[in-house]
Amino acid sequence: MATLHVLDLSHNQIATIGPKTLRGVSALRHLLLDNNVLTCVDEASIRELKDLEILMLNNNKLVTLGKEMLNGLSHLRTLKLADNALACDCHLAWLSRHLRSYPRLGQHTRCASPANLKDRNLADLLEHEFKCSGLVERTGSECSAEPQCPHPCKCADGIVDCRENSLTKVPTHLPEDTTELRLEQNGITEIPPKAFSPYRKLRRILLSNNELDKIKGDGLFEKLPELQHLDLRKNKISRIEASAFQGAHNLTDLDLSNNQIGMLSNDTFRNLTKLSHLIISYNKLQCVQRNALAGLKNLRIISLHGNDISVIPEGAFEDLKSITHLALGSNPLYCDCSMRWLAEWVKKDYVEPGIARCMEPPTMRDKLLLTTPASAFQCKIEYSPLKAEMQIIILLSNDFVVKRAIEYRFSIRFKKPFFRAAKQQPAEVLAKCDLCYTSPCENGGFCEALPDRQFRCKCTPGYHGDRCQHKIDACYGNPCRNSGTCKVLEEGRFRYLPNVTVGVLIKVVARRADFRVSVCDSCDCAPGYKGLRCESNVDDCANNRCANNATCVDLVQAYRCDCAPGFMGEYCEEKIPFCTKGHDPCENGGRCVDHKTHYSCECPIGFAGLNCSTNLDDCVDHMCQ
Repeated sequence: MATLHVLDLSHNQIATIGPKTLRGVSALRHLLLDNNVLTCVDEASIRELKDLEILMLNNNKLVTLGKEMLNGLSHLRTLKLADNALACDCHLAWLSRHLRSYPRLGQHTRCASPANLKDRNLADLLEHEFKCSGLVERTGSECSAEPQCPHPCKCADGIVDCRENSLTKVPTHLPEDTTELRLEQNGITEIPPKAFSPYRKLRRILLSNNELDKIKGDGLFEKLPELQHLDLRKNKISRIEASAFQGAHNLTDLDLSNNQIGMLSNDTFRNLTKLSHLIISYNKLQCVQRNALAGLKNLRIISLHGNDISVIPEGAFEDLKSITHLALGSNPLYCDCSMRWLAEWVKKDYVEPGIARCMEPPTMRDKLLLTTPASAFQCKIEYSPLKAEMQIIILLSNDFVVKRAIEYRFSIRFKKPFFRAAKQQPAEVLAKCDLCYTSPCENGGFCEALPDRQFRCKCTPGYHGDRCQHKIDACYGNPCRNSGTCKVLEEGRFRYLPNVTVGVLIKVVARRADFRVSVCDSCDCAPGYKGLRCESNVDDCANNRCANNATCVDLVQAYRCDCAPGFMGEYCEEKIPFCTKGHDPCENGGRCVDHKTHYSCECPIGFAGLNCSTNLDDCVDHMCQ
């Protein structure tokens, strides 16, 4: 082995080149380690290969390299490091300097992190661009048997303990055998996609008391087949995106308590089929959608205690076949007929311990959900006297603007929403799942309900803003061109009908009357321009006086005549009197000849040129001796 010159170990599963890995092969010239899973190359083991000419490390998982690894390798002519996970921080600045000194080495060596340097050529980076965050200590100088522990965490028995370290990011490069990650009481604000995916043995992730504001649906837990416990208590989470927990099929315990979640949307937990404990107490929950808990067939305990829930839709607990305990206390339950199903449901197996109480309506105040007879959950229906007439109007009109105009006029005139056929619950209760019940859109705007208790206003013509609160200034930005002046003809782009009877409204709708103002601004054009926006130059050549086949050129409030050959004057009305006094350009005794459209000069001997102005040099080809 002492005389071995070429060693090809590519396309294997080698993870480490340790201090003793290359002992006995000091005569090596070619070392090929492409396409492995290398995370560490001991710098001393490479430095001992004094005759090394080619070092191939492409397509591995190297994050850093020891700063003395290439010292003394004077014969090295090829170094390949493409497709690694190089972290271009302060520990790798030495390599950039080295590659600049030896341009033939390490071509196409690119950074994988941080994000602002990703895919940059390492040799092109300046010294000040290599920075360290302090979260990870990387020396890369030697590869020990023990996996590296990120600073300032403590690692033992598969547990990485990073509690109370003022971290703002999730540490990287954890030991691969990590089973429990403790990140409580830090200042972590966001978790990058797939931050946990390299650690497939993770069973517990504890992230309580941080600054997280949402759980994104970006595959964060997708490759964690053994994850069972996830603690997200006491953060600032207000939103859980769709597919946030996708892939966490073996999760059994999920704690989301003491956050700011306002709504549980449909299918939030659908893939968590093994979940047994779900704690969402002390949030700001106002709405639980019909299928928010769909798929939780093994759920035994759910806590919704201490929220702002008034109504839970019938069927919301349909998939909870294994439930043994429901905590619903300290919620302002509105106990009318829409909650009768829940009163019956909790009495079947007594899953609710008798804490949840009704808040409204007044006749049900302080009554226990568990012990109050289901028959007491009643609705008082009040029909609107305008219901029939409104249905007629809707049937007659398919025009969005017409509908919204009528609705707005009725809401102003009768002091009640236009489409309120029956009053079962207060608007503030209905608005907990649909903010459109509070009529947030102003000036006749149409409210469209969106997921997560959001809404969008579709404004009637003439208004804009997130609530249609602003009138459109038709002259904003001056739509008039060519120095035209904009004038507003109407305030806004919508004109309401005067106070009329329902019968007149029906006739108006039947005629499909157009409520919209067709012109809302006007342009006073500068002289010489015309058009709706003064976009057109007035054609001053329309009645031009150009004569004798002259070409008319349109100007602004004027025109110009470009004369045909042989003519002159403002309108090309005069023929040029060639060869007459004042119009004879021939010099040096040349004779002017009038050709009607032009002239020519017959030059005497010794002169040439258009006007005989050139004195010929008689000395050319002279015979003087």
